[in-house]
Amino acid sequence: MKQLRQLRSYTSSAPKRFARVNGIVCRADLRVIAIPGALRKASTNNGLLRAAAQVVPDGMHVVQADISQLPLYNDDLWASGIPDSVATFREQIESADALLFSVPEYNYSLPGPMKNAIDWASKNPNVFAGKPATMLGSGGGSGTATAQLHLRQAAVWLDIHFLNKPSIQIKRFVEQDVFDDEGNLISDKWRERIREQMQALRQWTEQLQK
Repeated sequence: MKQLRQLRSYTSSAPKRFARVNGIVCRADLRVIAIPGALRKASTNNGLLRAAAQVVPDGMHVVQADISQLPLYNDDLWASGIPDSVATFREQIESADALLFSVPEYNYSLPGPMKNAIDWASKNPNVFAGKPATMLGSGGGSGTATAQLHLRQAAVWLDIHFLNKPSIQIKRFVEQDVFDDEGNLISDKWRERIREQMQALRQWTEQLQK
């Protein structure tokens, strides 16, 4: 029988974390939780998250959340205790200084797994509230622009503070030599664009934390 546990109380702001370096207490690295929209291992959208983790500026690190084990949202589960996968995901969001969404586009909108993850984390208390964030995506003709717009609309209610620029919308069926067969980013142009986006996310996060 799957173990269930009650959800502990959360606050809307990430806890302050500190590290001790040579006996001196200082602020730990900014923690970015990456939320994938695709479950397929070789997805180019997962490749974008791997690339982002490689080009983050000093003082920032990326941890990818696993949404593949989240059950379909069911309000009944809150009565007896939520699955461990849900509690873990919510704890990851709560611990984040910032969020990074990788957004595929299905039928002009968000993919089901991403929407399901958002629903679990936004249940009162909403652990997304007040978080700075950015997004990127790889897809068809619009480069996932429509799905990204839908996520921005949802963010109004979720109280997520999205960075506006730089934007990452890769038209992977148009551009050549952007990804390899395993979904890894091989384009220097887009790698540099993601580097700029992550630097901007750090600045945006620090600005909101002041």
